[in-house]
Amino acid sequence: MPLDNSNIETILFYDGDCGFCNSMVALVLKNERDHSIHFCALQSDKATEILSKSGLKTIDPVTMYFFDRGKVSNRSDAALKVALHLRWNYRWLRIFRFIPKGLRDAAYDLVAKRRKKLRKGFCFVPEEGQRLRFIG
Repeated sequence: MPLDNSNIETILFYDGDCGFCNSMVALVLKNERDHSIHFCALQSDKATEILSKSGLKTIDPVTMYFFDRGKVSNRSDAALKVALHLRWNYRWLRIFRFIPKGLRDAAYDLVAKRRKKLRKGFCFVPEEGQRLRFIG
């Protein structure tokens, strides 16, 4: 049965071909508070459809995007918004919002450029109940 995306409020878009990105999805699933985040690989047609409808002109496969109630954030802003949905032991990461966006994004870019070397070959397989939250 296809998923109706019209009522989904939060979606984490990630590089589905990246082991580091897949391990981050696994970390979010393991540590989220409210199980409200859905996930979509940037390589999927659904990602292109949803992000373009949200006003995004180009999709950078090196960038994480977070769709939250109609607004799209990327890079460090997206990571900080995801942190809001995590359990208390990860929510301290929100302190980084006080660092200027340019510096945060520069640090994000350093990790993003090396992400495929940081974690090779990790393919996350969601549990049966989690599969319903993957789009595309």
